[in-house]
Amino acid sequence: MDRPTISDLILSGGGAKGAAYSGLLKTLEANGLMDNIRTISGSSAGAISAAVLASGMSHARFDQILDDIPLTSLLDSTNVIVKALQNVSSKLGEKLKNLPLAQLLCDLLPRLGSKGMPLENLIREESCKALLQRCKDHPEPLSEKAQQAVANVRRNEYVTFADLAVLSKEIPPIKTVEITGTAMFEEDTQLLVFSEKTTPDMDIAVAALISASLPVVFSKLTQQGLPFQQNDEKRTETTAFADGGILNNTPVPDIYNPATSMSPIPDRESLILIFEAEESNQENQRGTGITALIDKFLNAPHTASSVWNAEQLKRFADQTVVVPLKSNKGDYRGLLSGTVNFSMSKEIKDHLQEELRKKVQTHLDEHNATRQTFWFDSIEDALLALGDKAFEQLSIELEDDETCAEAITFRHHAQRALTQLKEAIQEADKASTKLEPTPPMHMAIWTLDQLADQPGRLEWLAKRLNHGNDPDFMQFLQAAAEWDRGAPNATSEVTGHAVEKMHLQDIATRISNVVQHVLNPACFLGGQPDANIKLIKGVIRDLLELQDPKASKNSLEQKITFSNSLERVIANYRSRYTGMLDPKSTTLKILRNMLFK
Repeated sequence: MDRPTISDLILSGGGAKGAAYSGLLKTLEANGLMDNIRTISGSSAGAISAAVLASGMSHARFDQILDDIPLTSLLDSTNVIVKALQNVSSKLGEKLKNLPLAQLLCDLLPRLGSKGMPLENLIREESCKALLQRCKDHPEPLSEKAQQAVANVRRNEYVTFADLAVLSKEIPPIKTVEITGTAMFEEDTQLLVFSEKTTPDMDIAVAALISASLPVVFSKLTQQGLPFQQNDEKRTETTAFADGGILNNTPVPDIYNPATSMSPIPDRESLILIFEAEESNQENQRGTGITALIDKFLNAPHTASSVWNAEQLKRFADQTVVVPLKSNKGDYRGLLSGTVNFSMSKEIKDHLQEELRKKVQTHLDEHNATRQTFWFDSIEDALLALGDKAFEQLSIELEDDETCAEAITFRHHAQRALTQLKEAIQEADKASTKLEPTPPMHMAIWTLDQLADQPGRLEWLAKRLNHGNDPDFMQFLQAAAEWDRGAPNATSEVTGHAVEKMHLQDIATRISNVVQHVLNPACFLGGQPDANIKLIKGVIRDLLELQDPKASKNSLEQKITFSNSLERVIANYRSRYTGMLDPKSTTLKILRNMLFK
């Protein structure tokens, strides 16, 4: 089989290094692949590119902006006098540019703590312009919903995540977009993904600026009125945000929001861009004095998050392109030479863009030349493993093949029964605030049970009910778990199997959360003794083994193993300061709260 079409674009953060991204867009356009991209995810500088590219910006305009607009001007103050002083400093830097770092310092120092209003305005204006032009050029009439989205953009003079979600369904050059930000709550620091699901009515320019707000270079930005905030007569909540790259500089949705898979055969693929890094002599496996200071300054577990994300990205090595930053033209991998090098010359930008263009083209050539092979025990297993689109295409070709007829008929009947169940759930929802079983629901479930006459079909139906976290089916499975509690004889076989899979997925999510957000960061706390690190790493190993395909698939057994693993840390964790057993540790307090009750 060919590898899946690339449908997701992930753009890492890198400050001024993001000027290289024009080379990516040039290659994708030249290969006719941009219309295949459905979602663009970006962090920090990658968020700026993601916002304008998702709005339909062409390579020609994108390249023009990157090459012709001085990056320092995007940090200018809106105060006329302050802006004039900033420009005087930059001109002084040009005269002193032969001195090491003189131009960089003259450009940057007067602009530290920038609110980034010129940058926000540029993103807003350019995204509106690009989107409206794409809508105007679209040859087909737009649906009423899409026309309303266009009217919203014209009226508001900004593009929202919801606008992109609606228009992307009808206009291929427009994409959905996801942008990361670091939310600085009072109790902790959390990664927040701005998207159509979380912040549908948010201006994408505001989200992009939040994500790109490099510490020190930009002041901390605040927001009110977001869906997760308290906004009523009693209180209007304000949340401070920082650079999205602090907690996740390469925002791969399959890492921060993994979905259950129906099959070992992938139905989509990503193109992930990360910037070439300076060589490191050793891999960070624990905190140091320097990393502790960095985390303290950022008020976030930056080191632990970076190590965790780097480890997760290894799974996507064949979908990753490293943006080349070191060549005979110079080394632009560093902080000063690359990330905050806002006075980078057009010649260097063009060179980096061309190097990336060649690198992406090589990746695409390899992608197109690669074939994938999957082995199944039977033809039916192979047909059940196909995604809906591939199955529909193949089923037409195989409809007269007797060896495939049963499996094809099963999938068609199953899809009808699942549709009936979904409609029954939605109807029951309208009648009551609490989901209760209804005759149409019973009929659809009975049909599914009749179809599940083989283990492979039962497994497929159970996976299908959990696939993609469909809100109707998730509500149904959660309710079914309560209906069938204490009445095992009345349990539908398909429903029971699907509920068990839901429980296993919940445990997998809890494992991921405790490892990523509690145990892994604990290894990087300042002064963490070797005994604690050895203990924590052993527990992490045990927890991750639960997700191995060979591990027990009994949710009760997995819950017991999970709780026992956490109890091991709770019983043996020692104070970082005294070496004594430390029951008052914040880490232990969190672990106790995560135990299954």
